[in-house]
Amino acid sequence: MKRYTYPENRPPTPRNSPLLALVEENKRVLEVGCAMGYQSRALKEILRCRVTGIEIDALAAEHARPYCDDLIVGDIETLDLNEVFGGHRFDVITFADVLEHLRKPAAALSKVRPFIDQGGYVLASIPNVAHAAVVYEMAHGRFEYRALGLLDDTHLRFFTRRSVYDVFEQAGYLIVGIIEKRLTPEDTEFEIQPETDEDRHFLEYIRQRNPDAETYQFIIKAISAEDAQARQSELITARQQIEQLLNDLKQHKGKIRRLESNLQWITERPLYRLFAKLRHAMRR
Repeated sequence: MKRYTYPENRPPTPRNSPLLALVEENKRVLEVGCAMGYQSRALKEILRCRVTGIEIDALAAEHARPYCDDLIVGDIETLDLNEVFGGHRFDVITFADVLEHLRKPAAALSKVRPFIDQGGYVLASIPNVAHAAVVYEMAHGRFEYRALGLLDDTHLRFFTRRSVYDVFEQAGYLIVGIIEKRLTPEDTEFEIQPETDEDRHFLEYIRQRNPDAETYQFIIKAISAEDAQARQSELITARQQIEQLLNDLKQHKGKIRRLESNLQWITERPLYRLFAKLRHAMRR
């Protein structure tokens, strides 16, 4: 089993990881595919979250164990989550570079959905196979798997922006946020360096035609469709209340204008002016 590691001088933190930056402090987090615990440590020590990890690789899981409050060694695609979690719920569920390694990513997303607490959300980071570097390589007859990156040799699924939306919608989610981690083709593991004018024009054509040509990774925030509907109902109710308050305000303003008009009419009457003069004289 491949074990992913981070450089010692660049472990994931909310500053350098867009996914971690979306996790609020003191949350109950289920980290699907916690690997050796690099992200788990950041969640625990920096964001002060309660972390539950799921990891298929038993050896990697042991590295993650010190940073997890609970750790399940198993395959997210075969685990019985009702048996594992029962009535437990989470504020945040993360799939950091995980969905592309699953046989049925939509099924896995759907499987964890009942364990998202009200107001909770799913976060996922997913590589973009439509990146200009991959398209350029394919145009030159190359689609070679690599140890890491866009064509990681353990990837079972490949995603574009459209298929990302499709898989979340199939699983019963609404994507409410998407961040693009961008890299030029030259800065990827492919180190694209066109040597001819023809190749340079072709690479520029890819950039012009594909808005995601330099999107290396998508970072997704999604909520359950049912939760979205519930929130929509709350929004509609709130909007109706605001409209009612505005209508009441309008009516009150009308009443105030009428009272001001009546008051002005009264103060302009000769009898009122006489009373005002008498009151002033009596005060002397």
